[in-house]
Amino acid sequence: VPFSTWMMWLATSPIGNEQPEDYVKRAQDSYGEKSNVCGRIWGKGYVAYRCRTCGMSPCSAICHECFEKGPHRTHNFLMYRSV
Repeated sequence: VPFSTWMMWLATSPIGNEQPEDYVKRAQDSYGEKSNVCGRIWGKGYVAYRCRTCGMSPCSAICHECFEKGPHRTHNFLMYRSV
């Protein structure tokens, strides 16, 4: 993950006793209000991916379907099976 991505992520991490709605507003101001999150919930054994090229944090995960629809195949990624 590029250093600039880490700095942006750190800059929008919750601060002290920041209220959730304030944190969401600040994150939206930094990243934009639109999200590409599909909302899929996966369980044990589901294959998912972490895109090291465009992931917003080391915890970012992409479902298989979204991974295949995006440009991630040519990126630096990690495939894993959830436990």
